[in-house]
Amino acid sequence: MSQSGSSDDAPEMESSLEELSSFKEDSKLDRQSNIEVNFDLLDQVSSQLYRNPRRAVEELVCNSYDAGARECYVVTPEQGDQEGVIYVLDNGNSMDEEELDRMWDIADSPKKELDENPDEDRVDNGRQQIGKFGIGKLAAFAVGNKLTHIASKDDRTRAVTVAKEDIEGRNLNSPPKCEIFGMDEEEAKDHLEHHFEQSGLVIPWEQEGDNWEEWTLAVVDDIKPQIVEEGLKSQYLRRMIRTAIPLNTDFEVYLNDQKIEQRSLDYEVLSSLKIGQDDDFKAHLESDLREARAEIGDYESEEDVPDSEFRCENTKIDGYETDQDDRVGLEIPDLGPISGEARIYSESLTSPKREKRDVQDHGYRIRVRGKLVNRGEPLFDTPQKSYKYWSSFIAEIEIPELDDAILLQRDSIDESQIEARIVREVLDSIFNYLRSDARRKLESEEVDPGTFFQRLSTLSPHKTPEALQGLVDEEGVDFPAEGWEDVDVEFKQFDKDRLARYDGESHAIQINKAHSFLTALDEKSFPETSREVVGEALAGQLLSIGYLRHNGVSSHLIDGSAEIVENATRSAAKLLQTPSQYHTEKLETTVTDGSDPFERAVVDSFINLGLDVTHYGASDNPDAVIDISRPGENFRIAVEAKGGDKQSTDHKEASIGTMKEHADEHNCQISVVISSKEIFQLRGQAEDEDSSLLNQVNQHEDISIMTIETISAMLSNHQKNPYDYTQLKNIFEMRSPEEENPQICIKKEVDEEEYEELFTERAEDGRPVLSIEDLPELADAWWEQMPRSEKMVRTILEAAKEQQGKHNGRDTKARVGQIYSREAVVEEDIRDQDIEAVLSSAALTGLAWIDEEGKYYAIHQSVDEIMDKMTGTVA
Repeated sequence: MSQSGSSDDAPEMESSLEELSSFKEDSKLDRQSNIEVNFDLLDQVSSQLYRNPRRAVEELVCNSYDAGARECYVVTPEQGDQEGVIYVLDNGNSMDEEELDRMWDIADSPKKELDENPDEDRVDNGRQQIGKFGIGKLAAFAVGNKLTHIASKDDRTRAVTVAKEDIEGRNLNSPPKCEIFGMDEEEAKDHLEHHFEQSGLVIPWEQEGDNWEEWTLAVVDDIKPQIVEEGLKSQYLRRMIRTAIPLNTDFEVYLNDQKIEQRSLDYEVLSSLKIGQDDDFKAHLESDLREARAEIGDYESEEDVPDSEFRCENTKIDGYETDQDDRVGLEIPDLGPISGEARIYSESLTSPKREKRDVQDHGYRIRVRGKLVNRGEPLFDTPQKSYKYWSSFIAEIEIPELDDAILLQRDSIDESQIEARIVREVLDSIFNYLRSDARRKLESEEVDPGTFFQRLSTLSPHKTPEALQGLVDEEGVDFPAEGWEDVDVEFKQFDKDRLARYDGESHAIQINKAHSFLTALDEKSFPETSREVVGEALAGQLLSIGYLRHNGVSSHLIDGSAEIVENATRSAAKLLQTPSQYHTEKLETTVTDGSDPFERAVVDSFINLGLDVTHYGASDNPDAVIDISRPGENFRIAVEAKGGDKQSTDHKEASIGTMKEHADEHNCQISVVISSKEIFQLRGQAEDEDSSLLNQVNQHEDISIMTIETISAMLSNHQKNPYDYTQLKNIFEMRSPEEENPQICIKKEVDEEEYEELFTERAEDGRPVLSIEDLPELADAWWEQMPRSEKMVRTILEAAKEQQGKHNGRDTKARVGQIYSREAVVEEDIRDQDIEAVLSSAALTGLAWIDEEGKYYAIHQSVDEIMDKMTGTVA
């Protein structure tokens, strides 16, 4: 805040408690200041970032922690005589006149100063600071209309109140003002003792020891009755505080007179891990990171990934407090140090009663400088896990440098940063490592079963060596020097067209984990032992081929047998494949087969996306027309699918004039030409030039290009959470998710040195540039703007259905705004835009409706029916 004289048009803030009037009357005006925060920011932060009213309490407790408090007392309206008031009292470093003044200057937050030197930790008051942006106090206005701070420091007690209504409608040209009143500490005790007694708080100056020489009391009042009744229940608050704040430090929190303790688990531990103290896990993690980096960096093989991208080093991490011992951990490329522990217990950690309320006590708990950042998302957007082990798994992981990727509300991360991808690879690796260890302990037998060949030879002692000899001869390698008994089965990734092979270097039968059959098993979280059983059965099929070859059976009969086995496994994979996997494989196999099969595969894929598609295919028509509609708006797309055995699809094959003619005849706004990135002709006459096709696409706003890889990405995303009208329209129009959504410019390739992140390089006309290789990223970028949790989608639809049921019988339509106050929506911290996006996606199914302005809605069928159609469960 900046100091100011009085002003007739700026109201003075009154005390938030009537009992404080005597304090104000008998005290001295220490300072009158401008409040340097406008109402738009206040409204956005309090109403959108902090929709859950319990966040207000959490943020105030976090401020107590950051102030170095050892004790913090919270009283909510469930107890005490002051109905509709929240109290948070702590004995941390308090605030003098200048510090109270700066507290309401959001642009000059003391916490922001700690970020000025990125090479130093944000440490203050002897602790790693949880708060970062200095806006946490604004969360109080999500539940109440007034916030008062009473601060006692240096033998003086001061009070300042800020009311929401006095900020409304004002800006920096006409700033609201508030007054800081103060009096001597001894005199203040007489005025304030009654408040502490009535509220149920401890009286600071009556506490023993020196810990209460300074103290601060935050008071939130004028709270809505609905929030008191539904949003501030002690059982929910207790869990939020217990999980969100590092109570294992010298910091105690009391909620309504009861100390909040860490939950103790008395179950047997099946498997445990301390990060930084297990070399086997380190090797396991490096292997997983190497495989992931090969995909992220588009390397040809894992062997091409440099050590700097996957090698981890043991390290130490500063404790939460300056006098705490360092914690051991691992330094991970592009993520920094991580530390923590993970366990799998013998029992489920979430009771049936709590699970029925959709409360989960298992999963990942990711902390940044001690604060939980994935509340309500125990999976942290990692793939769904096998329930048997996942329900018994808990991991407390500290990742300090994830702080740079934390978004404003401090409970989610910036998905555009590499840390988001790497952290999920690390989390999956932790769970999979412990799951394998727990499974071995549960399923281990005292007798060593021996290698595959040792067991097989006892059943077939004569034919087994002959079968192996046939494989050895085919590969042109030497017979194993140690004999056939040491040959075993292993899983490796290689050419996806081969199911199994004999490797002469390792002398093992290798099962291809990249094959569609094995990937389908992995998608279904097939148990490891069952996977090994399948692997040995497939190894037996390969050995039968070796046996036939060794005994002189003709090659064409052997090849025919191998083809039957291959087709049988691919057929079996389809029983396990998701619709997105099925349609992706169909696109990949038909794009070179001919126009008609490819057209049908494209049409089927778009139908699976929930789109209204008409297949034409004749020479005087587009191959198909897509109709994406919502009330008041109709968007039609003419589709030209270019498959076949031609060397390339160029500007002649995909005639711009013909496409425009087809689009006009069918009242389409745009045309899209579809093929694979390999078939599209991308290079011009010179090596560094783009083709005529790309140049023409970039010159016409109503012509776009789409690869089958992009459709595959859309199918995969849609299965997890459906696209809505806006996302689909922008993808087909090739528009960037940047502000104002400019149309992107497609290039054959983009200079990676200038290409730090998507859409950063610009064309001569200022449009963002994307390589055709990265077109699937456009589909991902738009999808990431959608609420991605299936649980969230169901919560929104169920809340909408319930609200509509209460509204039935009235003359007016059900309003979207009424969904926001539903208890389940408040509980999960769901944003306004998420609700509108889910209803828009549901409307595409025809089983729901939302008006063009997003104000009114209707749910026509059950939630299960809508979700089935949204996710395309019928292939």
